[in-house]
Amino acid sequence: APAPAADPGAALAGWLRAYLCDDVPPRGTPAVLIEAMSERWTGTGLGGAASAICDAAGGLLSAAQRAGAVRPDVGARDLLRLASAIGIAAERTPDPSAYNDRMLTLLFDGLRAR
Repeated sequence: APAPAADPGAALAGWLRAYLCDDVPPRGTPAVLIEAMSERWTGTGLGGAASAICDAAGGLLSAAQRAGAVRPDVGARDLLRLASAIGIAAERTPDPSAYNDRMLTLLFDGLRAR
């Protein structure tokens, strides 16, 4: 197993930035992820892929919450829906990477434990 991140909040932020900013996902990917998380896809390959992504995000999110970096009332599915909504909106901008970066900065501010 990999060693735990020294800063779980930074690990979560890095993971979300990698999803949306470092390699802007192919057009439509964020919308597919949101759809794949719906009950309709439970038990399918697409639903299984979405569950695996939620599990990965959930592990990072839980570690960040235990470290006090992220508010405790946020769930992995909500976080992924928010991040994916940012990605969907970015698809309609001239510079998706810059938009994603700006919106993730706002999202991280909202996630921060107070």
